[in-house]
Amino acid sequence: MNEKIEEKPVSAKKVKASEAKKPAVSAKKVKASEVEKLEKQLRIKLVKSSIGFPSKQKKVIQGLGFSKLHQTIARPDTPQIRGMVFKVKHLLEVSKD
Repeated sequence: MNEKIEEKPVSAKKVKASEAKKPAVSAKKVKASEVEKLEKQLRIKLVKSSIGFPSKQKKVIQGLGFSKLHQTIARPDTPQIRGMVFKVKHLLEVSKD
């Protein structure tokens, strides 16, 4: 009579992995300094083809978002973008906006 009764754990409702990891939505306040950063843009123009240059430089050009020669794009003025621009500065024209 000393038998142990195994209790099955109460199973929770099955939830898809994609639904379980969703973060809670919350409103985010934007500081004045962040607004200024959002407004600062770099106008970047691809003026020379990446043909004949190392593949890493071609990947940087693609990473910046260029798809055609003489294309002009606007990117935020961040250290990451400035670093990418520095790596391929011989292929670009840059102006601040």
